Amino acid sequence: MVADSHFVLPVSRADRATLAARDLVPFVAGIRAGADLVMVGHLAVPSLTDGREVAATFSPEIARGLLRGELGFEGVSASDALDMAAAGAPEDLPATAVAAMAAGIDLLLTVHEPELVDEAIERVAAGVAAGTLDSVAMSAAAGRVDGLRRRLASRAQAPGLEVVGCTEHRALAREIAERAVTLVRDGSGLVPLHGLASGRPLVMSPAFADLTPADTSSYARLGLAEAFRARDFPVDELEMPMDPDPEGLPALLRRIERAPLAIVGTVDAGSHPGQARLVNAIVGAGVPAIGVALRTPYDLAAYPSVQAYACSYGIQPPNLLALVDALTGRTAFRGRVPVRLDTALVGVAP
Repeated sequence: MVADSHFVLPVSRADRATLAARDLVPFVAGIRAGADLVMVGHLAVPSLTDGREVAATFSPEIARGLLRGELGFEGVSASDALDMAAAGAPEDLPATAVAAMAAGIDLLLTVHEPELVDEAIERVAAGVAAGTLDSVAMSAAAGRVDGLRRRLASRAQAPGLEVVGCTEHRALAREIAERAVTLVRDGSGLVPLHGLASGRPLVMSPAFADLTPADTSSYARLGLAEAFRARDFPVDELEMPMDPDPEGLPALLRRIERAPLAIVGTVDAGSHPGQARLVNAIVGAGVPAIGVALRTPYDLAAYPSVQAYACSYGIQPPNLLALVDALTGRTAFRGRVPVRLDTALVGVAP
C-alpha cells in the first residue's frame, strides 16, 4: 500500500545522498529558474530531521535549513492543505498553524470552517505578541508574501474566462499529451494494434472515483474504451471496480478469457491491489495483455509480468486520445518515463 498524506504521514527512508541525487533535483532546477513559491509537503524525511518522523511542514530543518539554507530559495514557502491527516486533525488548525509558521512556512493553505481560520489567525498573533513566534521571522514571511502579491499584480491583466478551453489551449494540451505518452515495454510485439481475426480487443479500466478530497476523478467524462471508439477503433468494454474484489475475480476472468487481447487501464494500482491482482490473473490465464498506467507510471511494479506496458500520465481527453493514437499506430510513442524504474524489471521498449 502506497502512503497518501491525505490519510497517513508518508515516511521517506532515503538518505541525504539519495535525496540530493534524485528527489531534490527538480526543486533545484525550479529554484534556479526563478520559482516564486515552493510548497512543502506533509511527509517525513528522518534523514533530514535527526531521525524524527515529523512532517516537513513542521520541520525547521527542512523549511528553513534545507529549503532556504542549502537550496537558497528566497521566495514564498507554502504548506499543503492543513486539513490532511498527515498534518493533524482539522479541528487542531490553530495549533497546527502556529507549528507550521514556527518551522518557517510563510503561507498556510486552509480549507477549514471560517471560525477555525479566525481562531488560527488569533493564535498566531498571540504567539508573536508573547514571543513564542519570532517576530523578525514572521515579518520576513509577511514581506515575502506581500512581495509576491505585488509581483503578481504588476503583471499583465489576466485574460477573461472565455480563454478557458480556447483553440490555442486545446492544441497545447494535445501536443503535451502526444509528446508524453510512453511505451515502456512491448516484449511480445503487441503494439501497434492491428486487426484481430478472432475478435475485438477487450478494454478494461476502473470506474472513475474521487480518490482523495483533492482528487475528484469522478468528474472525468471520457473513458479508455470511449477513446478507442472516438477514433473509430472497435473494442469491447468491461468496466471494473476501482479495487476488484478477489471473490469476483473468477467471474471477471471467465469474461476476459474469451478475448484475443486485453487492454487494462489501471489507476494507482499500488494502493488498489485488486487491479494488480486482476492484471496478473489475466497474464496467468494466457491472455495477451497490455497494461496502461492512466496516472503515475509506478503501476508496473504491481504487475511486472504483463507483456506490454504504456503510460498516459492522465485521464483527461487529450491524454486518452493521444494514448489510443499511439497504441493504434496513428502516431508514434514519443515520451520517456520521467522516473527511475528498474530496467531489469521493465525491459526496453523498441
